[in-house]
Amino acid sequence: MKDDTSGLFERLSRDDMTALYDLYVKYAPKVRYFAFGILKDKEDAEDVIQDVFLKIWKNRKKESKVISEESYIIVMAKNMIMNLLKKRKRHFGYVEFTMTTHTMYEQENVTASDLLEKIEKSISEMPKQRREVFEKSRFQEKTYKEISVETGISPKTVQYHISNALSTLKKLF
Repeated sequence: MKDDTSGLFERLSRDDMTALYDLYVKYAPKVRYFAFGILKDKEDAEDVIQDVFLKIWKNRKKESKVISEESYIIVMAKNMIMNLLKKRKRHFGYVEFTMTTHTMYEQENVTASDLLEKIEKSISEMPKQRREVFEKSRFQEKTYKEISVETGISPKTVQYHISNALSTLKKLF
């Protein structure tokens, strides 16, 4: 007796929607179990299932020669799960950074004028030549070459002073 589900990807490549239904019935429970085992969230597991079968349908013309349907689908689910976890990690990293930064500023009760005051103070405490080079670069928007000519120092020295000035300012934050 021939298995009605054999060659499902080949049938899909011919726009056979019943092949997609057959794939779903056959493999969705395995994908659900696999995804839930990793994600520990029922809704996320269901989203992975939908995404897997939607992608299979969208790519049906390209994937008619799949050798192992189950392996192909599980690998696709694994890749989607990994992408979801990476996305979450970036999102939670951003949220954590934002909350930490926000809390830090709340604790210090820092306002824009306070920050500006700290920056101005830090610039004023820089050595004279570094301060002069930095101000010409950032406030007067002069190039390294222009600053070099005006101050009589080499462009490399200009670059050195600006780099050190920026490093000093970064330490404020």
